[in-house]
Amino acid sequence: GRNFPGVLLFPDITKLTEKETVVDVYGRAQTIPEGNMFVAGTSCKDFSMLKSCHRKDIEDKGTSGETFLAAVEYLEQEQPAVAIFENVDKAPWAKMQEYIRGRLNLSERNSIKNITEIKQAQADADNKLKFSINEDGRYVVEEVPRQVGVRAGCIVEGFVRGDDDPSNVQPLKASAKKAGKIVTLGKLAEEHGIELDEDILVMEKRARYCTHLIRLDTKHYGLPQTRNRQYLFVWRSDDPSDDLGDYFQLLMDHLKTPLLHSMEAFMLPPTHDRIRCFREALRSGPGLMVAKERAKELDFFDWELSSVKDLAHHLNYRKLMGIEERSRWMTQ
Repeated sequence: GRNFPGVLLFPDITKLTEKETVVDVYGRAQTIPEGNMFVAGTSCKDFSMLKSCHRKDIEDKGTSGETFLAAVEYLEQEQPAVAIFENVDKAPWAKMQEYIRGRLNLSERNSIKNITEIKQAQADADNKLKFSINEDGRYVVEEVPRQVGVRAGCIVEGFVRGDDDPSNVQPLKASAKKAGKIVTLGKLAEEHGIELDEDILVMEKRARYCTHLIRLDTKHYGLPQTRNRQYLFVWRSDDPSDDLGDYFQLLMDHLKTPLLHSMEAFMLPPTHDRIRCFREALRSGPGLMVAKERAKELDFFDWELSSVKDLAHHLNYRKLMGIEERSRWMTQ
């Protein structure tokens, strides 16, 4: 962004919805400009499969979860017509879509959509998804099991019968006499005749969005690199059956192109001036200081020294892909 004059840069996405003005990277109060498209490549490190240990879920207060939830908050506040979310292949995409759409397909209420390990027997949304009843008789989400993508504090708008028009939301409201009581999803369903294996629970949203998920690999788009990512196409629509996502899928399929150049074609020759300048920089004072600090780092591949818990995962992957222990690799 610094290469484009006039482009606003903000240091923290979690601060974008707190006030009317936001402090930019230069310490100046700025107003976020209006736009009709929002692109969010939120942090991926907590979701990444490169971490065989200590992967964090959306709700675990890691950078991946917090930046994603902040992006969803911004999406609802600014309400652009179109948005695209990008992240690693194994991010909890099903749950992320529930957060954005505000619609819980109750037949999937106990599907394991979360990253943090949980046994199927422990996935009990019927008893662990809980609601309070406010003074207006509205159901407010209080406790959320890990496999469900909804935030505590959300208000239930209603539900849709499984065989009905998905836009036909039947409102849910309890008796005012029950204000202050806590009810489980199972009790709520029993009270209002909701079929837990067929119906859809709908949350109140400031803006309604539909979603379509696409898995892409860069080597199918002209770049000699294997990099699997998923892109979530999001668009404003009050019709849950809106099929605009199918056209986005067709567009991405149309943009596929065979590899025309090898990795070497993208690399500068050893005699290029830029390579020479970098080599001279590495031999200079700052370069030598960096090398000195790097020499102090523990050897990643030495388990006894580094104690990196992800090492076994890395070694198994290298063995599976036929990559030597310390070598780098290129897409063939």
